[in-house]
Amino acid sequence: MMHALAIPVAVIACLAAVTNGQNQQYCTASSIRPTTATNINAPPLPELPTSFYTQVEANIVNNAGSYTMMAEEFYDGVKNRGTLRLKRAGGVRQFNYDYVTKQLYVSRIGPDGAVDCIAEDIRSQDGQYFFGYSNGTIYTVDKVLRFGKKFNEVYIGRETVRGISVDHYRSCINDDAWSGSFTVDYYFTASGVWSPVNQRGVPVPVRALVQGFSTRGESHNFTNSYEFFSFQPNYTFSETDFETPVGAYCASRLNPRPMKPLDLQFSYMQEIYLPRSSIIQLATVYYDFQYKLLRYDYRNPDVGIPPWYTDHMLKEVHDYNTGVKYVTDTVLGNCSIRALGLDGFDSTINEKELQKTGGYALRLKNPMELFFLDSESYVYVGQRLTRGIRADVYVTQRNDYPVPGHVDTNVTIEAYFLSSDVREVSPGSIVDSGFPIQLVITSAVPEVDFKISYNFFNFDQEHPDLNNFEIIECFPEAVKKHFRIKLPRTSPGLIVDYMGIETRALQLELAQFAGVSPQRIQRPQLQYDSQAFYVVSTLLERAPYSAQFTVFADETAYYGSDKIINNIGDIDSCGELCLDPAAGGIPCNSFDYCPQEKMCILSRTHQGNATSVNGKNPLCSHWTRNVDFPGKAELPLQAAWLNLTNSVNAGSVWLSVAARNGSMYKIKSSSIRDDIERPTLPTRIPTTTPGPSNPTPGPTAKQQEVLVHDSNTGAMVGLAVGMLVLGLLLGAGALYGFLRLKRHTLPDNMQLSFVNKENSE
Repeated sequence: MMHALAIPVAVIACLAAVTNGQNQQYCTASSIRPTTATNINAPPLPELPTSFYTQVEANIVNNAGSYTMMAEEFYDGVKNRGTLRLKRAGGVRQFNYDYVTKQLYVSRIGPDGAVDCIAEDIRSQDGQYFFGYSNGTIYTVDKVLRFGKKFNEVYIGRETVRGISVDHYRSCINDDAWSGSFTVDYYFTASGVWSPVNQRGVPVPVRALVQGFSTRGESHNFTNSYEFFSFQPNYTFSETDFETPVGAYCASRLNPRPMKPLDLQFSYMQEIYLPRSSIIQLATVYYDFQYKLLRYDYRNPDVGIPPWYTDHMLKEVHDYNTGVKYVTDTVLGNCSIRALGLDGFDSTINEKELQKTGGYALRLKNPMELFFLDSESYVYVGQRLTRGIRADVYVTQRNDYPVPGHVDTNVTIEAYFLSSDVREVSPGSIVDSGFPIQLVITSAVPEVDFKISYNFFNFDQEHPDLNNFEIIECFPEAVKKHFRIKLPRTSPGLIVDYMGIETRALQLELAQFAGVSPQRIQRPQLQYDSQAFYVVSTLLERAPYSAQFTVFADETAYYGSDKIINNIGDIDSCGELCLDPAAGGIPCNSFDYCPQEKMCILSRTHQGNATSVNGKNPLCSHWTRNVDFPGKAELPLQAAWLNLTNSVNAGSVWLSVAARNGSMYKIKSSSIRDDIERPTLPTRIPTTTPGPSNPTPGPTAKQQEVLVHDSNTGAMVGLAVGMLVLGLLLGAGALYGFLRLKRHTLPDNMQLSFVNKENSE
């Protein structure tokens, strides 16, 4: 395949090409023999270096056409590697010889900067051109330059070329394998007379002239001259000299080093730059796959971005245990509770549920999916410097990245990972490497002008503190239970040391005894006096059904699903029945409500049981859980509080505290009370009212977003999840993937957004 991408003649390595034609002799050894006097005065042949860099101007004259091209050669016989870069007519061809994978990478760089690449077996006929392949190694330097004792050069004399004093050598080559007969005239800087720019007194080539006869195709004569510039023996190479061009993805390239998977939890700051937007967007992300939680902090660059219309710092917490997101304006303290949707960069369709029932359900992206690293086609291409940092680089091409205004557009993704010999010392306790520090995504289609870069800072692969996912400001006092648990001090000596609190362990323990998710245990603190320790925390109400479900208003109901309950007077009551299996009688993933019949229809699946459909009613609405039923229902506040108090009173609650020396202690609780630090309660309870619509999860779905409540008593101030310019990037990709699986297309009026986030801590 080299002929499809490569310029056919290059420097000395491609003097003539292979054919089956009969070779005619253009020269003989005797015809180039100089006079005896010249031979007597001949200097020794120049000693060729084991590595070099040079630039070459090649002027090709033959019956197929004449042209000039420029070349750069990087030859490293010491480390067994080579690169040749050719420039002609505005285009660039680059040949990288990889003797580890035994492949030749041929890249084409167009005038517009677009790059394509193929990988070939270096042992093929194409691989024998230029630097070649010989018993697992690059050609020796004499074979590369076609100069040395094996070619029987004779000394012609001292001459001047381009004003440079040179020694002239000539050889005659007749080779049936190359179907050609030609002379090669080499001109080296005169030994002991002329000092090249690189090393004093070391002869280097200045010109090579190749003249002869070829029987390839139609027999013809040719005259090719090669002017060498900046020939540098024993050159100090950069690693990038032997890497494929930036942005190149070589089809069929072998992967010598598989990508290391990311840990299941981390936090980082990110910087996103879309050159066309002239905006750099900053964000902070906390991610914990084990606990199904993600938070990101950001600001929108403009107050006109829906649906929140503010440029204040925003904090979003996404809880994939319940399918709910909490959006807080950190300036005003207002909060909105909404259903999770496909508009987030962290959400994707639950494929198992989609394949099983065709139902709509979300899941949290795994760590590799979050960074678009979930592809086996990534290949390691070497090390590069980025932001002045040495990084391991992996490259792939894929067509599921959401390029604005385009569908199924191939993009090249270059993922930069901190090299294993570089360590990051972060504010956390881990000294780490091997994590992403940059992603560069470029359109692989010349007609599509698109490029975006992501830079990652302070990447910490520890579990984020669960307090980072705090949502207490989203619940009014009427639906909070502030409590204090007493832990008698059994070891008086502990009072001397400052006592810390193991937040994660404590939240998990309290959640277990209350029968709720850890997210509903907020702000645990440790207090103490001379007699006891006191754990002070807050228990929250569960999120309402209207935030845990997505409504498909245009869907018809499935009668005869798993359970039908009559005489249900309103949709709120039906939703609560699905939310709580104890009340509804089944583990419920979706429900339909028909107001005229006052009928509540519950289903174990996300779209009902199609095999038991007896009829449809377009006046009914269909609601589906945003995530699959977790197997254990979230209890209402009073039921959870009763569980916790009963456990404490029964003496079964042992809680973990950490001493200053790092030792962990389990202490049995003795009492619990809820009359501590209780603010004046508002006169109203949370209500649900319609809010701005989010991007719909399907072409016929009208997702009803609800403003659950305002943690302040004043008017609700909007919060933003859109971005002015970087919208349509990540969230759009997840949504597009769902629609493509459903064989739908995006309606024209659908608005999608990817949210960037900035630390509000």
